[in-house]
Amino acid sequence: ELKRNKKAKKNNPEREVDSSISSDHSCFVALVTASNLHKDALVLIPFICILLKPLEKECRKIVLRDRWERSWAMDLAFNKSSDTFNIRQGWRSFCDENGKKAGSFFVFKLIGNRETPLLSLCSTESTSNKNNTESCRLPLRFMKKHGLDKPRLITLLGKDGTKWVANLRRESSGGRMRLGKGWKDFALDNGLKVGDSFTFELVGKNNTPPMI
Repeated sequence: ELKRNKKAKKNNPEREVDSSISSDHSCFVALVTASNLHKDALVLIPFICILLKPLEKECRKIVLRDRWERSWAMDLAFNKSSDTFNIRQGWRSFCDENGKKAGSFFVFKLIGNRETPLLSLCSTESTSNKNNTESCRLPLRFMKKHGLDKPRLITLLGKDGTKWVANLRRESSGGRMRLGKGWKDFALDNGLKVGDSFTFELVGKNNTPPMI
């Protein structure tokens, strides 16, 4: 019986969140499920609903912000029968752009509960793992728009004109693209740290390999 309890804790996404985040009561775990992806809606947990309760009749929008400082404005609706708030019209897109599928989760922090509330992703210990320091996941929308959705070499151009050749590879699951070999050198030479935000743009259309 004891072993089964331990296993259940191990498989609970909320248990996987860094303890420093778990102790911050302004942060909460939002599970990504097949149901909320299908409905394109997220039901907020009770204590966040309590914080938003004063906005029941006034607020109709909420903003979700990821760790790259990209923002999604979504509808915020109050359900009187369940006494809960729902985020609608954009949840599926937010999950897709951040590489999340059913069974994964986000850790959000509520910033302000007046006018238009903001849910910002909390930094967790997992963002500093080896996978994130030696590779960089690229926004799906950007890659598809510029035809960079296949494995290849790519040139990274720094602000001072210095160039780094990096390996653009596809993740084994999900089909998203990552910068692999070459990214770490680029990040170190440009003083980038885990959690920093920056902007890539495609330089020219006929460069071989492509340059960003």
